[in-house]
Amino acid sequence: MTRLLAALVCLGALPLALAAPVPKDARKPVLYYPTTEATWIYRYYGVNDPVGRDYFEVVMSVWEKDGTHYVRMGCMFDGKKKTSTGGVVAVSGKGLVEGIEVGVRNFAPSDEVLRVPSLPGEKWTGELSMRPADRERRYVSRGPEEVDVPAGKFQAMRVDREVVCANGKLCYHPSWYVVGIGLVKWEDDEGRSKVLKSFTAGK
Repeated sequence: MTRLLAALVCLGALPLALAAPVPKDARKPVLYYPTTEATWIYRYYGVNDPVGRDYFEVVMSVWEKDGTHYVRMGCMFDGKKKTSTGGVVAVSGKGLVEGIEVGVRNFAPSDEVLRVPSLPGEKWTGELSMRPADRERRYVSRGPEEVDVPAGKFQAMRVDREVVCANGKLCYHPSWYVVGIGLVKWEDDEGRSKVLKSFTAGK
């Protein structure tokens, strides 16, 4: 009887032993952009420009509100001077939204460029108020895809954008995004492209 009782007690405690606590990192959202200091070096190729040129993008500052990080962007000249571009990327577990800062730490969204989780075939449209020259901007998520750029090989999320301009012209822009880095590759249907050469994140 004593052995039976001990066995029942052990069996009753088994589910509690198996229910281990969830690691803290498992509860953190997956962010497709850095939220600390960072520097990107891209190689940009224009139409009929096989040589291209390098340019730097940098994080100028970051503020947080309601679980979203707002990353103020800038560029660097000669490896020294930082200049704000006026652009801001809103980073959250729901994806990436581009926009601008209005006033002090007021975010005006322009485009939802990436949705998380990325569901292949999911479609959405961009805001037109920030770019009145466009008639419509349509996005399609293509899901995960391996991409090879000078900075290395990455498992990226691909998003295709179609822009219908006011003159009726249709432009096509695929982009590839990587967790913690952001954009690693961009192309358009006129022959322009930019690819990531290197990425350095701060502490």
